[in-house]
Amino acid sequence: MKFIDPLEKIFKGALTINYCFKTHLGRFIKDLRIVTNKNLKDMIIVDCLENKGVLPIDNLIPILKWDKDPKDGELKYLTRYLLAIQKYEDVRRVNRKKFKLQKLMNETSIIEK
Repeated sequence: MKFIDPLEKIFKGALTINYCFKTHLGRFIKDLRIVTNKNLKDMIIVDCLENKGVLPIDNLIPILKWDKDPKDGELKYLTRYLLAIQKYEDVRRVNRKKFKLQKLMNETSIIEK
């Protein structure tokens, strides 16, 4: 966030591990619905999902975990995607089409039901 938005004009906050809840299986869940002063259509979560889940899933922009490789291009791809989606009224619609995470979640049980 600090690299993409050093002046904090775009990102208004971050849901870190401190804001997650833990399931009975030891997974952490980030839930944007705890943010009550913003509309879900205007929020995203960028995460690698390592031992975590995200709700609502259509707000997620999945990324690969950074492995300290200086040639890692994930931040570049993320920046391009963020620039592309800023013109849309509802980020969830774009994410739903691009990533199809609801289907993946249904097939693989990323989050316990």
